[in-house]
Parts: sequence; structure tokens; C-alpha cells
Amino acid sequence: MNAPKVDPEDDTQFVIASPNVVSALQAAAAQPDQAEPPAHDAFTRRLHRLEPDPTTPWHEAQPQVNRGDGVLVMDDSTLDKPDATAIDLVTRHGSGQHHAVVRGINLVT
Repeated sequence: MNAPKVDPEDDTQFVIASPNVVSALQAAAAQPDQAEPPAHDAFTRRLHRLEPDPTTPWHEAQPQVNRGDGVLVMDDSTLDKPDATAIDLVTRHGSGQHHAVVRGINLVT
């Protein structure tokens, strides 16, 4: 088996820097010039290998949290927009409410 071409920083930095919805194709296209750049499949395979890691969002949120005063709750929701055609943020997202992929805006709070 070949070593992975994508390390955790590659796709994380791309997602943080991107102002729009991202995909593995866009991540591969945005890589710096190199002899054998990673293909979009390398990003997809890395995401499938990852175990959920709560420490990363915690390190981002920790400076804003007073540990003696409450809890940190993160939630993602899909705002359904089935008929929207001219809204940039509307893309396809998995919806727990509909148990299907729907057109909408993904909101993380």
C-alpha cells in the first residue's frame, strides 16, 4: 500500500481558507505545484480514514469558553431551500429531518 499523499494539514487548511462550499476536486486543484500532486481521491480516502476527533474543535473554541460557567454545544442543521436557484450558499446536504440529500444551506452553530 502506498503512503497517503495528503496529510491532515492539507485539507484542513484548504477548508479553513475557502470562503465557499468545498469539495475534494477543489482541494486537489488548489494544491501548490509539485512533482506528483495529490488527486481528489487522496482527499476523499483521507476523510474516510479519519476517526471523529473532538480535540480539534475544542482547541478552536477553548479560548472563548469559561469552563466553570456552562457547556459547549455544537450542532449542524440544513435550512431547506428546495426551490432556490440564485442563492450562492444553497448546495446539496444530508438532512436528518428528511433522511435524504436535500438542497439547502448547511448551518453550523
